Amino acid sequence: MIIEEIALFRYRLPFRTPLCLATGVLKVREGFLLRLQNDQGAVGWGEISLLPGVSRESWNDMVLAFRELPKLRGCSIQETDWHAVLKLHWLQNQPFASIQFGLDSAFIQLFAANQGGSLRTLLLPDRKTTVRINALVTETDPIKIISTAVQKATEGYKTIKLKVGRRSPTIESDMIRSVRQNISSDITLRLDANRQWSLSEAIEFSRLVGPEQIEYIEEPLRSPLELPDFVKQTGMPIALDESLISGPPQPAELVIAAYILKPGILGGVATIMAFSHLARRKKILPVLSSPFHTAVGLQMTLFLALDMAVGETAMGLDTFNNLAEDFVSEPLAAEQGFLNLEHVEQRLHIEETRLKRII
Repeated sequence: MIIEEIALFRYRLPFRTPLCLATGVLKVREGFLLRLQNDQGAVGWGEISLLPGVSRESWNDMVLAFRELPKLRGCSIQETDWHAVLKLHWLQNQPFASIQFGLDSAFIQLFAANQGGSLRTLLLPDRKTTVRINALVTETDPIKIISTAVQKATEGYKTIKLKVGRRSPTIESDMIRSVRQNISSDITLRLDANRQWSLSEAIEFSRLVGPEQIEYIEEPLRSPLELPDFVKQTGMPIALDESLISGPPQPAELVIAAYILKPGILGGVATIMAFSHLARRKKILPVLSSPFHTAVGLQMTLFLALDMAVGETAMGLDTFNNLAEDFVSEPLAAEQGFLNLEHVEQRLHIEETRLKRII
């Protein structure tokens, strides 16, 4: 097949409630949707977006890089396997993770559409179409955090992720204990501190909570160089997120519970797959996590989780609940803590007339 048309659209979607990041507050999700069409009329979509203060690239970087996209027009794809498509020299080595993921996504979906199928049809026949996901609690008020966590537990989620590091270690530990006391003991808690604590604060929190209460805590320290000291003194299981993107390299003897793999932030599809394989070799849990993508980016991350056969590991894909609007015909929903790829694909609905075309 030959790439015949390339279109790029800008979008702005409101969050249900403002999203509090370490670098500020976001009220809207902004990004771009890439549409590729081949000479047979098949279409593939990809999402290109960044998170301010988290992504390495800026909006200006992306806009300048977009000037190269029209050069893909006329490129030919003869490969018969979607993994091979990712190795095409003109698709590899894009300058930024967000663009690499968007291009990878569009080409993979185009590959499936050209065969008359969908992402689901690219999976091995024996693969499931559902992935267990963790509930994401983004509220900032401790009382609301506790009530939301309890509500998520009643909805069937078996893993709940809470944000910490916003208050004193004592208040945070009291909140975690309250959540733990009000949900079933078979529900797993994950914590994310977003590098908000000093070493002494993180140690104080850990001694108040205890490692047996949680599955892991993401990026507890402002200084990642002190992570080995933190683990040695507390025994807390840790997960790496930002540290996978910006370093510094951690010593080989550091015990790591999980890698948080964010497509479009860490890299494109090939990079995510490489980190997943590396994690498994090291007996580290690979957790794919959506950086608040729309349904366009979410479906690709969900597809990757299924292709990698993640089993019962809960993925970080509950972020769709934070968007007040999305590119869907009806709202997405998890069923008993599971997200279904076929349901996402069936509900995906993009109205180009409501978007601003850039290319």
